[in-house]
Amino acid sequence: MAQSVTLFLVLIGAIGVALSLLATDQNLEATESAARAFLDGLEDEIRDINYNTTLQSWNYETNITDETLDMRNDAVDEQSQFLKGPWDGLLILISSDPVTGGWKYT
Repeated sequence: MAQSVTLFLVLIGAIGVALSLLATDQNLEATESAARAFLDGLEDEIRDINYNTTLQSWNYETNITDETLDMRNDAVDEQSQFLKGPWDGLLILISSDPVTGGWKYT
């Protein structure tokens, strides 16, 4: 699971670099700043979600009950749903015009 998250972050980083390369000299700084802010915010959220998933998995592995299993499964579901969300944000970034300030993660 950690490898898939790492791969996901690398792919997002590559897209951020590609977006930066597509920017003109006029808006290069704004584009890089927006991409950096997006990735920084995303990294913080992914770290929190992964921490919770790991914690719930550990709770289940050290106390195998139906309740801890449900808590672990809920955490994994939350993580899966969250990791699907940034792709929508990237589509917004790609289709936004950085000159008008439309670059944001929603």
